[in-house]
Amino acid sequence: MSHGLDRTRESKGIPALMLFVVAAILAPAIFVAARGGGLSPIAAGVVAGAIVIVSLILVRRRVPNVLGSGRGAGWLFALWMVLSLTSAYRLAHLSVYMFDSHRTEYAMTHTIRDFDEEELEEEFLPKHNCFTCYIIATHLADEGAENIYERKQYRNPQNKTPIHETIGDLHTIDTYQYPPPFLLLPKLLMSVGKDFFACRSIWFGLNVLAFTLTAVLLAQWLSGNTFGAFWFAIPGVWLASSTLATLQIGNVHLLIITLSVLGMLLLEKNRHVLGGALLGFVIVSKIFPCVLLVYLVFRRKWKAAVTTGVAMIAFCLLTLLIFGQQPFRAFVDYQWPRLSSGEAFWFARESTRAITVNSSLFGMIYKLSRLDLLGELDPNRLTSLLMPVYTVVLLLILALSGHQHRNLPTLESTPELVKSDRLKVARMWFVILVLAQLRSPFLPWEYGNFVTFWLLALLIPRGPSWAWKTAGLILLWIMYAQTLPLPFGPLNVQPDLVLGLIATIMTLAICTTVALKCLRSTVSISAGNS
Repeated sequence: MSHGLDRTRESKGIPALMLFVVAAILAPAIFVAARGGGLSPIAAGVVAGAIVIVSLILVRRRVPNVLGSGRGAGWLFALWMVLSLTSAYRLAHLSVYMFDSHRTEYAMTHTIRDFDEEELEEEFLPKHNCFTCYIIATHLADEGAENIYERKQYRNPQNKTPIHETIGDLHTIDTYQYPPPFLLLPKLLMSVGKDFFACRSIWFGLNVLAFTLTAVLLAQWLSGNTFGAFWFAIPGVWLASSTLATLQIGNVHLLIITLSVLGMLLLEKNRHVLGGALLGFVIVSKIFPCVLLVYLVFRRKWKAAVTTGVAMIAFCLLTLLIFGQQPFRAFVDYQWPRLSSGEAFWFARESTRAITVNSSLFGMIYKLSRLDLLGELDPNRLTSLLMPVYTVVLLLILALSGHQHRNLPTLESTPELVKSDRLKVARMWFVILVLAQLRSPFLPWEYGNFVTFWLLALLIPRGPSWAWKTAGLILLWIMYAQTLPLPFGPLNVQPDLVLGLIATIMTLAICTTVALKCLRSTVSISAGNS
């Protein structure tokens, strides 16, 4: 599984196969997105084909040399092909439902477990839809609603919006929780899609396109012209049932993580305008990626940090121009205090199902309580004591890693020499994002594990012990890849609570191990540049 051999001459067949796999992953999702844009099947096929071709041109020079990648690379490539084509099939299968919500036979489903909650009489995944609140909140902001964060405007409202009427009983309506600048994205979608379902199809295609291309760019950046384990992030993510469930419910978390990684990658390549714009948008849209900006400051990457800060201000001003002051007033006066106190996610403390699927530190503590493992300790009191300590530890990790990585060169010079440094930096991006999202009061299992899948692909080792370590990473992948409630086993809450608890503990262990290893290791070039 060597990553560092020189490029050699190889047949044109293998790069063509890799491009075919990327096209197979992208084509159905982009076709569905084009149909959502109101195009006929023929026109949608033409547009999808054009976008796929442009995407392939973009990644053509990123395709690695398999034959020059060391012993066993051919078998590794064959395995990647099989897994990637399987993931392409699963995405194509889901694409049918993402275009037509009536085709529930193509949707992700699971067995409902006995959570003693009446609302779980029916299947959860085909009904629940996070994307509903994005479109409704944008409509409310357009209409000048006094408070777009009030739950009563989403669930069983007295005055239903046109989006409520369009959705009907096909999906449950979620409640909007994000800062106002995020509304720019659904606003853009609504300018293209004629209704909620059209926007939903476009959203699906955008997510598939963004992650697949970002994963290709990151894998090439890390491995250069050789084929290695980093490429397994693509099938590793798209094969996971929990990731497909995230696509199905339309949650933005997958896109936020993807754009965060892409922004950091572009900034590392000195593409400051685009990289800063992407990172700035995700920060003002979901707050927690701000840890990456803190990391940039500690690394003394001033140009990247300033560009990101300017982008944040620009997106806020654009939101103010389009939607006015009211969404900001509602966020500052109403939503922010509720986010700070945890009141916005009250159900994460009281609902059995919410506690079960919550993969954050809050969820871990309440799982311990439900399993009677806290004794007389009050979980509310314990979380209030633990979170400030956790925040300080996270800041310490940011400071130490940023200090150690501050003298790394831009990674386009002498790429073979700095390849190990690239990997250290990239791993820290993912560790920082995982640790930051664990700080959230509510981090649902399905999309909370997405970034962990990606990190696992960056941890597949090289050297004589790679087989045993890789086997362990595969077992971790299997654990995270399930949907919750589990689709198998006894119909009670205990297995799901136990699995969720173990998963959060393992996530913390993985991040701690990777962070300590990165902080202990000697950066290969920084000493020469300091």
